[in-house]
Amino acid sequence: MTAGSAPRLEFAGVTSVIGPAVLALFWLLGVLGVVGVAISLVAGKLAANGEGLGGFALLLGFVGAMTYVLVRDLRAVRTITCAADGAWILRSPIGVHLGTIAAETPRKVRALQRKVWMFANTASRYTQSWVEIETEARTYRTCKSIPKAQAAAIAALRRPPFSGGG
Repeated sequence: MTAGSAPRLEFAGVTSVIGPAVLALFWLLGVLGVVGVAISLVAGKLAANGEGLGGFALLLGFVGAMTYVLVRDLRAVRTITCAADGAWILRSPIGVHLGTIAAETPRKVRALQRKVWMFANTASRYTQSWVEIETEARTYRTCKSIPKAQAAAIAALRRPPFSGGG
């Protein structure tokens, strides 16, 4: 943070864009596959039997699941900036404005954790943490990370200017 800039909390690093970018690539390839198979079915180049339609349904299911995961990850809050008037400005991993919570808006902030499996070289369990910010209109969820990476941001949410004090 530079002198005179608004206080900003990061719940994940810039590398949080890598996961959604890779998923977006797989999603795009899946969509292209769906379009190609649909054209082949309509043109009669691919048999519309049980095996062909079953494969098409599996591909559609894959694209649907990837769409859900991609949208969920891109709606997560990566940064919160506290404006001069005390409002919170929430941004996604790719910098898209997700919302602004006015200073006078009541909100509940919950720091959550869970144990999850990670499969990188070998299977291992680790603790994943995130924050949920609940207003009357919506509940925002931050990017998930390890507790150590989010500890400073979570602590800062409980101090001014984010807590509403001086």
